[in-house]
Amino acid sequence: MTHEIAVAVLLSLLAFPAVAHEVSCDDRVGILATDAQGRAVIGPEGAPVFAQEPGATLALRTFPALVGWQLRVDNLASEPSTVLSVEDPLLGGAQVTVHGAFAATPFQIPVGGSVTSYVARRIGSYEECLAVGGTAPQDGAAALACRDDRENRFVVTTETNVAECRARLVCDPPPDLCGGGMMACGLACVDAQSDPANCGTCGNVCASGMCVHATCTDSCSNPAETLCPSTAAGVPARCVDLSSDRTACGACGNYCGSLRICDRGTCVTPEPQPCAPGLTWCGLSIYTDRQPGCYDLQTTYNACGSCDAMPCRQSWDGSSHKPGRCELGVCATTP
Repeated sequence: MTHEIAVAVLLSLLAFPAVAHEVSCDDRVGILATDAQGRAVIGPEGAPVFAQEPGATLALRTFPALVGWQLRVDNLASEPSTVLSVEDPLLGGAQVTVHGAFAATPFQIPVGGSVTSYVARRIGSYEECLAVGGTAPQDGAAALACRDDRENRFVVTTETNVAECRARLVCDPPPDLCGGGMMACGLACVDAQSDPANCGTCGNVCASGMCVHATCTDSCSNPAETLCPSTAAGVPARCVDLSSDRTACGACGNYCGSLRICDRGTCVTPEPQPCAPGLTWCGLSIYTDRQPGCYDLQTTYNACGSCDAMPCRQSWDGSSHKPGRCELGVCATTP
């Protein structure tokens, strides 16, 4: 190739620069303002009004709520871009209302232009929140698999590129969903203090299979204790003293039963001991963790009237029985 031809080819290339058809997308989620009938408030420009500024993540804590997704496509190219398809699982179906729908594909976006669409969905409960984008989990295993994050995937395809963006809806469980120190993960109530699949927080799986005091571990901080794994009976993994723990006496899983104690790693039946006047020797309680000893049967809630009496209880509080009062050997009937 001669020098003149090479220069001509270079000039022809400079005269017709390549143009990339590029778009970007933006996906945000927030809470929409509603009127007295619960419908979305529409602003003067025809777009729904957000009561809470939309963002990349929305933690939904109160129900019902009208949740809105703002979906925008921007043309970044130096000439019009042709959008071939727009996909998002939240863009269709009877459960959503669309404001400013995207035109039927394919459609063009002018230079420097953008197209915005809004999707509104009413979420009436925590269970409905978990069902966004799928089916609400019915059992613990499914709940842990789905977790409480719902992420929609907004994908825009043009002639030359694909743009993808996402927004997260976090379903916060109501505070009264679980009781007794349990934590909600999806629709399952778990003990985050000892659950190796949800140790401390939902979905935090312990590689060791052992969770103690909300921390994954494979050893005990106290050298005098032994880490016993969880059992099929539902006893969680925990650090125990094998010399005195009657649920793991001498070895993990060796349970002494309800009427024996663990003495230096051996299950034994406690021998009665002499008591001071007014006190009575009682062995282990089959109802509570009362230890063998001398008790006042007139005032002790878990030995009220006799060593074998049912413990005195307050009314049921939704999570556990609270100890009641023993007065003159009889359980009190008032708080």
